[in-house]
Order: sequence, then structure tokens, then C-alpha cells
Amino acid sequence: MINIESATLYNAYFMDTALKGAINSAIGVSTGGYGTILHLPDDASVVQRERAQALFDNAGGLNLVASATVLNEGDADPTISCNDAVLSADSNVGYVVVLDGESYSSGTDTVTAGAVSLTLVDPVAGVYDVYIYRLSGTYAWGSVQITVNEV
Repeated sequence: MINIESATLYNAYFMDTALKGAINSAIGVSTGGYGTILHLPDDASVVQRERAQALFDNAGGLNLVASATVLNEGDADPTISCNDAVLSADSNVGYVVVLDGESYSSGTDTVTAGAVSLTLVDPVAGVYDVYIYRLSGTYAWGSVQITVNEV
């Protein structure tokens, strides 16, 4: 097994989803006091290793903005957007939503003229970490945190 390591602790669910989107044969992700490790098969090509490393190197490479980062249940649904020139040639991006540290939703969304927008519909109380990531190229990604308070 080939390990690509970072001393930074990233969300395991997000990194696993992004890694397997970039490299179909990826084994998975480990996290802990040592940081984050991306696991690739022994026969991973140089290109696959570079893609995995790009997930670390391009962390925060997309700037995400939320219409609200703190709100109450029942308030207007928050919108998360990214308008970045690096997305201008992309047709789709991936996204992952984590609620209170657990998987909540994931999928892909369409990029239009270098911009993408997601809406968190009827959010319940908790802390949401929203990640948007490129499915090609530099594999840049960004995140924003939204806290929804119980009323």
C-alpha cells in the first residue's frame, strides 16, 4: 500500500469521497493524532499519486461563501456559493455535507460560467461542514461551516 501523508487532520468522510472520486482504485483514508493519510494500492501510477497529493496541496483552493453561517431552525435556507475562475473550464463539481461530524449528503452539481451554488434545505439544529471540490485538474477544494441553532 502507498501512503500519502499530511500532518493536518482533515474530515475523513470528505477526504475519502474526494479521493475515490479522483482515483477509482483508492483504498481509503485514515485520520488520527498523526493527521491524515490517503491510502493507494501498491500499483498506483505516478499520476494517481500526484492526484492524491493535490488533495492536500490544494486544500482551501476554492473560496466558498455562505449567505449565513449562523442561523436558527426555520430561518431562510442558507446558500453556499463558489465563483472562482479556476472553475471556468469545469462542468461539474463534487460536494459533501457533514452534519455534526457524520455523513449527511454528497453528490455533484453543475458549474455555470465558473460558478456553483448549493442550498441547504430545511436544515435542522447542528453544525454543518460543507465541502465543494473539483473533480479534475488541480483537485482544489474549499469548505464553509454553518451552525443552525435549535429554537
